[in-house]
Amino acid sequence: MLGEGNVHWDDLFKGLAEIDYQSPLVLENFSSEITALVGPTSLLRPSKYNSAGLAKGSLAFMRAMVEKWY
Repeated sequence: MLGEGNVHWDDLFKGLAEIDYQSPLVLENFSSEITALVGPTSLLRPSKYNSAGLAKGSLAFMRAMVEKWY
């Protein structure tokens, strides 16, 4: 899920705000629920999220970060 792990999201969105980035943000999530993508995307373990939950949660996180930094 976007927002989990070791990425420094605050630094990223702060940097985007500092340069007044106004273009689209693109997110590409992969759920192990879609078995045809497990190998090509190198998913090492099953995701605890289904595809819809992953997409909705990640979008909510991105919106919250934009709201926080813009």
